[in-house]
Parts: sequence; C-alpha cells; structure tokens
Amino acid sequence: MFDNDQDDFMEDDLDSDLSCCLSALLDLDLISVEWSEELEEFMFYMTDEQKEKHDLIQIKLEEEKE
Repeated sequence: MFDNDQDDFMEDDLDSDLSCCLSALLDLDLISVEWSEELEEFMFYMTDEQKEKHDLIQIKLEEEKE
C-alpha cells in the first residue's frame, strides 16, 4: 500500500510533532522536568536535532530552577 519513502516521511512528521509538543509543554511549564525525564525513553525515536533541542531546554529549565 505505502512505499517505504512515504512511511519514513510520516514517521518524520510524527517525530517532529512529538518533539514540538514536548518542547512547548516544557516551555510553558505545563510539565515538570521530572515528568519530562520519564519521556526520555521516547527520545529513542527522535532525531539528533530534536534531541539537542530537548537537551537545551532541559539545561534552561535547570538553570531557572536554581
């Protein structure tokens, strides 16, 4: 039904959407750093760029916490 290229494209969109949602929730302080750490297991599916963005957000939140 679907070719592999289309499947990869759909996965990339989903990964991007998930990363954006997680980042937005962290930015708005709607979830805690501790809760976001529980989501680390899902980061396996994130791209390197998305992981870097998430790490930067974590650092920012930790700095604000201090």
